[in-house]
Amino acid sequence: MALPRPTPLRVFAIALAALCAVNVLPRAGRFSGDAMIHLGIAERAASGRWFEFNPGEVTSATTSPAWTALEAALLALGGYPLALAVVSALTLAALAGAALLVRRLALRLGATGPAASLGGLLFASLPGVASNAPLGMESGAFACASLAFLLAVTTPGRLGRPLHAAALGALLGLCVLLRPEGALLSVAAAVALASTGSGRRAGAAALALAAVLVVAPALYAHWRITGQVLPGSGLSRVMAARRDPGSIHLAGPLWLYLAAPARLLVQLPLAWLAFEGARGPGPSPSTRRALLAALAAGFALYTLITGAAHVARLTVWLWALLSALAAAGLSRRLARGAGGRWLAVACAAHLTVAGAETVARWRSVSQGSGGFDRATLLRAIDGRRARTDRALRSLCSGGCCREGVVPAVAAVEVQRRITLDGRVSVASLDGVTAPARGGAPTVGFDPTTGCPRMDALLSHPSVLGVLEDPGAQLSQCAGSPLARALSLAWERPSLAPPGWRWDLALHGWVRRCDPADQPPPSASPSIASASRTVASRTAARPTSP
Repeated sequence: MALPRPTPLRVFAIALAALCAVNVLPRAGRFSGDAMIHLGIAERAASGRWFEFNPGEVTSATTSPAWTALEAALLALGGYPLALAVVSALTLAALAGAALLVRRLALRLGATGPAASLGGLLFASLPGVASNAPLGMESGAFACASLAFLLAVTTPGRLGRPLHAAALGALLGLCVLLRPEGALLSVAAAVALASTGSGRRAGAAALALAAVLVVAPALYAHWRITGQVLPGSGLSRVMAARRDPGSIHLAGPLWLYLAAPARLLVQLPLAWLAFEGARGPGPSPSTRRALLAALAAGFALYTLITGAAHVARLTVWLWALLSALAAAGLSRRLARGAGGRWLAVACAAHLTVAGAETVARWRSVSQGSGGFDRATLLRAIDGRRARTDRALRSLCSGGCCREGVVPAVAAVEVQRRITLDGRVSVASLDGVTAPARGGAPTVGFDPTTGCPRMDALLSHPSVLGVLEDPGAQLSQCAGSPLARALSLAWERPSLAPPGWRWDLALHGWVRRCDPADQPPPSASPSIASASRTVASRTAARPTSP
């Protein structure tokens, strides 16, 4: 049997499939820091304590209530072993499903079968997509839901039928509950409605009402429990953009933390083909207009409001739309018989850029980033008690522990919360988990710079330890006196600022109280009293409605 002829498209498809495997396989079954934060919140939600980061402390720290609710249900059913296994499988399935939906959308835009399949592979092989989608977060599921909504909302005649429009509104509501930027899809719905004939008003009303009915209960519960309408982690994204206004900065070879348009310019071959698919006449003009409207809204959000630094996982859905347009553009170029040589050059350039970024991401994994695997997470969760005992011994060694006050450690990488039990709180240096209620320290932001007020946090009497160098993690925000002093002395403990000392066991700074301020031995809190404090604080916290 003769082997199929290795056409350029087939060779490119094989290369993309290999690139996808190289990026996905090392991260399959692993969980990012954000995923661990959501798992910790879901763990308390599973016991009826919604919107808690530290036990007994209400905080507005999740921007994906639907994903958190799913994880809470899995934890209630089978604990962490079941939840980690199912979430890992779901993230991989969501990536594959999104690639298939990209193919379907490309066919809607007029791409041929081979070109549409190539578009799906192109999406799944992008390093920013393939390396982020499997890490336990909602990005792949949100991309699937977004693509399904766009496919359905641009189907001719669908919005003119109230029942169909209501179903689409429910899907839109699900998108919003998966990611708040799902609200941007309403722009695509408005564009599609403009192309609808009879029944436009009824369809618009049904879609809007259904979306509100899905989203409103979650928003009300969030407001009722936390006292806030919008999640605090979303505010942190906006503030991060304010304190990092530069659009481009490179840290390593093609390791991209760019503003959204600049990130797109790096993938010039993809942008060129997407432009080809977006311009000129072609089938399904309403679909094309709806996609372009959603793309414009997404790029505006990530560039002008939240910033695009460290949001590769959030832009997965945008790369899906671009890949569908690129497949249509590729099909158009091939149908005209034009650009064969330039197409080969573009494919080679794309593989070179993506390959270089893949190498950079592999290096980051070898250096310890890229999340934690399931076995490591399960061992860390099983060892919470012993780890918390050691942390308490370090935190209380300076004589600052008080009866009735749960000691806290401050860090940027607050996912370590999942490795400790409730006898120690974790406070966020960058304000992502600044609690809304519960008496714990609240960071707050300087509105002029977007920087968290770290001294307000570090001076709080409950914060007895600092686990990360503020200058290394938030160099542009370490100008406050205490944060700067801790940062300057991080590698030189002999320069310890007054009231702090270096603790080798904790590998961080521990607050030191003057002997006159220390409680008598009989009043010094023990590990058992810390447990009683957490139990009383949790019991006083009303359960969610």
